[in-house]
Amino acid sequence: MEGFDEFKNILVGVDESEGAQKAFQYAVKQASKTGAALLIASILEIEELNVYEALDPEYLSQKQSQLLLNLKKYKQYAENSGVKNI
Repeated sequence: MEGFDEFKNILVGVDESEGAQKAFQYAVKQASKTGAALLIASILEIEELNVYEALDPEYLSQKQSQLLLNLKKYKQYAENSGVKNI
């Protein structure tokens, strides 16, 4: 696609949805092809937690740890796909 060689950074948000997975794969492909830096983001949505979960520091810590583990998997995939700057 014309114009992508101008990008220096690509930001992609990830979750487990099909759309996010497709966007991630596309972002990885473009970053690998153009040499752009790839920024991978995931958000812990507190609003989706019930009040007891939101007030439990241990539960929140576990959810955060899971997000970080998932981000490491996304990073590894990108590295294996040839992205140099993640």
